[in-house]
Amino acid sequence: VLSLLRTLIEKETPTSYKVVYASLWHVYNAKEGVLERELLDKDSLYYDQYEKVSRSELDSIISNDVSYRVAQKIGFSILPFWQEQYRYYLTVTDPKFQKVEQLVQEFKWKEVISLMQTFLTSPEKNDVYAATFNIALACEMMGNIDLAKKWLEKCQKIKNSYVVQQYWTALIKREMQEKGASVENGTLEEQQQE
Repeated sequence: VLSLLRTLIEKETPTSYKVVYASLWHVYNAKEGVLERELLDKDSLYYDQYEKVSRSELDSIISNDVSYRVAQKIGFSILPFWQEQYRYYLTVTDPKFQKVEQLVQEFKWKEVISLMQTFLTSPEKNDVYAATFNIALACEMMGNIDLAKKWLEKCQKIKNSYVVQQYWTALIKREMQEKGASVENGTLEEQQQE
């Protein structure tokens, strides 16, 4: 339930406006009729017109923009939503190794692990690096983040690349989200020390 919405429109220059708004929401458990949480959203929007428009037209534009932003922010706070996450897999020129692409696309994670294990003793450093990375990915996709982190640590010892750093951060974020927290900032070293 939207309990309060306040919008302040200030004219900054003859063609620019600053809009400050605040909305207060109360989320109730409809079954029990009790307040579950209170959400406050405050933000500022700036409008710079290339040509003058009437105040009523500007008010209409601002009203639509504020309504959309409030709905989007609050909606993500109280409703479930899909969030896309991207993951990389690595490949090398060996035709046998390249079979990993098909296995990944078919979500055959156990088969990915089996195939990649055959490359762990390869004399080629890049083969071992890519294999350990892909095993980490397969472990994560099967829900074992701790094991994925162990394989990624092995991969990192072979080559501490940007891709490894990015994946490490993604694993930590996923782990924290599953624990109900969120990690937005922090370096790889800080996250590994925890």
